Amino acid sequence: MKKFKFRLESLFRYRSEIEKQAQLELAQLREVEAGMKTQIEEIKQNQKTWARRYNECGTSVEEQRWSLWIEPYLVSLEQTRMATEEALCRHQVKVFKCLKKTEDAYRAKRQVEILKERDHQKYLQEMNRLEQKEIGEISTIRFIRQRDEWREKNAD
Repeated sequence: MKKFKFRLESLFRYRSEIEKQAQLELAQLREVEAGMKTQIEEIKQNQKTWARRYNECGTSVEEQRWSLWIEPYLVSLEQTRMATEEALCRHQVKVFKCLKKTEDAYRAKRQVEILKERDHQKYLQEMNRLEQKEIGEISTIRFIRQRDEWREKNAD
């Protein structure tokens, strides 16, 4: 029995490799995206903490000095948060494009995979047909031999 050989195997391996690379790139982009989201949450938490301290400042001279320092820091935190959110939006566009690229790579690989499955089914059907043919030939030979033996036995 001959071994199944898919004639487009090299194309299948190539498309599988492209899909793997796209998946790795997507995973890296999503990791960066998660880091940016975490950074934004940390900034928001920091803003809440310092805004609470700013609101708790009283009228004493020491507390007024603190408020002079906290107010610009809060503005800086807000600017940093906004810049990080804008960068996150730009990054999410990259993630979306990479996701599309990954989906396209999967579809391309799947097309070849479907061809491979069809070829394998045809191969199995052909092997089954040949096997049935061989079994039929063996059965016919056996029947003829048994018939000839029976004739010889009855002829005597």
